[in-house]
Amino acid sequence: MHAVGFLLASFEGLQAARQRLNGTGSSRETAVLFMAGLAIAAFWAGLYLWDRRRRPAEAVNHATGLFGELCRIHGLSKEERALLQKAASDLPNPAVAFIEPMILDRFGNSHTADAGACEGIRQRLFGS
Repeated sequence: MHAVGFLLASFEGLQAARQRLNGTGSSRETAVLFMAGLAIAAFWAGLYLWDRRRRPAEAVNHATGLFGELCRIHGLSKEERALLQKAASDLPNPAVAFIEPMILDRFGNSHTADAGACEGIRQRLFGS
């Protein structure tokens, strides 16, 4: 019942706004309503952009967030990501694997079954 009242009030408000826009209200009132709507839209857009910029920064502030972001940037598959994470599991910050190719070399040498995949990731990340 409460929702019906809200809808009727909204409908009456829309009718009043339409009458004002059709010229039965003053042009000054129309300009004020338009500017208020524009200000609300600009405020919402600003909040949206601020939130979008804030979230990636929060994710990269942690070692696991940085590792995940670097995997995404380099386009690593889930399998490649899991293998790289295994290779860097003994490091305090697994993102170091993106700047130190020897981590993949050591892991590939000690895990011969994954040596080919390690070489592929190494080529992809370091190009050599």
